[in-house]
Amino acid sequence: MWTESGIPGQGNVNRGLYTVNTSIACGLKGVLWFLGSSLMNPETFEWNTTGGDIAKVNREIMPLAVEIPRLGNPLAIYSTPITRTLKDRDLPDGKQEMMPPGLEGHAFPADFWIRPESGEFVMGLFKDAGGRDAVFIANHNTYAGQDVALAFSVPVKASAFSRQMGRWQPLTVRKNSLGLPLGPAGGELLRFEK
Repeated sequence: MWTESGIPGQGNVNRGLYTVNTSIACGLKGVLWFLGSSLMNPETFEWNTTGGDIAKVNREIMPLAVEIPRLGNPLAIYSTPITRTLKDRDLPDGKQEMMPPGLEGHAFPADFWIRPESGEFVMGLFKDAGGRDAVFIANHNTYAGQDVALAFSVPVKASAFSRQMGRWQPLTVRKNSLGLPLGPAGGELLRFEK
């Protein structure tokens, strides 16, 4: 199972949410949790700490259950460089910045119509069932939030899927850019109409 962070109140939930959100950006469509005595007390059927953490991750992801399969497979996966590890620690070997391990060949192309201006994240690019561009953005940092800013080379109408409301909500695009917070280990589903 996931390792603890050493930060009180954080650990398995953050690591589990990070794993699921970054996997969705890379094309994951569903999560299957193997339930058993490692997650709950077999006599009382109460969650243990790990089972409770998985239940919290599941509650965060479940509102996306209908939308994620509609996206199909990612057309591309792009990443920003990182300045901190996924555990919010200094990078190895005194590096100030690097591409995340496994994503070295996935930097945003210079001529791509979406340009990251701030934040450290991986982004899966999709087409939804209506042919609109959709992206899933996942935070590279398990324990620190990001202020994500995106700039667009073409005019767009943007919306985000609200997990709390269970529907798409319009986002404000000003001067061909938008900003949004991305929580620790967080992920957001966005849709664009050009």
